[in-house]
Amino acid sequence: MVMACLALLFSAIVPTISAQSVRREGSPILVGHVGATAAGAVALFVLDEPLRNLIQSNRTQFANDVATVFRQLGEVSVVYPASFGVLGVGLLASHAELKRSGAQMAVSLTFAAGITVAGKFILGRARPSAEDGPWSYEPFTGILDKALPSGHTALAFAFAATLADFTDATAARALIYAAAVGTGWSRLNDDRHWLSDIWLGAVVGITSSKLVTGRWTILGIETPDYFAEPGVEPASLVEVVLGAAAGAAIFRAARLVASSAQSAVPFVAPLSASDWAVGARLRF
Repeated sequence: MVMACLALLFSAIVPTISAQSVRREGSPILVGHVGATAAGAVALFVLDEPLRNLIQSNRTQFANDVATVFRQLGEVSVVYPASFGVLGVGLLASHAELKRSGAQMAVSLTFAAGITVAGKFILGRARPSAEDGPWSYEPFTGILDKALPSGHTALAFAFAATLADFTDATAARALIYAAAVGTGWSRLNDDRHWLSDIWLGAVVGITSSKLVTGRWTILGIETPDYFAEPGVEPASLVEVVLGAAAGAAIFRAARLVASSAQSAVPFVAPLSASDWAVGARLRF
């Protein structure tokens, strides 16, 4: 039931995303769009606590297992290797479209992560698991264990929005976005985020992707031609998926080898989403 509600919630923005996918010129983000996003978030605040109580009172081991699967789309140790895999295949094969596609994915993810970290620091909202209620805020007190917006959801939707733009097939796009919705639901199930955190995380992720790929513009600022050169067709969805799978698989293999060898050679080990690091441990 919760998944159905989330799907219905995000269906309000997905049609707009789909309509923009085939356009090479950017469509401006208007003040009305920002206002609608903020209004939607405020409206969801009233549902935060009742929905959290409903989910947690009906939580099962099966739901936890499913959440573990969906959560992967928002893991730094999954989405970044996938994007670098696309970029790497493009470089090795001298495939200009794939190189640009990989760069789009990586920059979209980084943009979304940056906004998420800033939001957590500025707002300082407590996680539901802290049992302080949905109105507990401590602005400018750090980013550890802060909830708003959801980092997993932001990364999942940044990745999904970029990936979905490589196809016009409605079914494929629906599946891609459904996976991102599943990631948002997993954070509710795991008691790591409120519903409004999920909503704003999705908005951050989608907006980051659309700005980087040049499909949306803000204040007349356009993305560099490298990311969205007019008249140049993007790589196909199949090519991008294969590149992403290769990157994720190679990274996973390297992790297993390093772990089994217990090598003392410096190795950038993938951290869980609760221990994402950029110079210091930051918790999504």
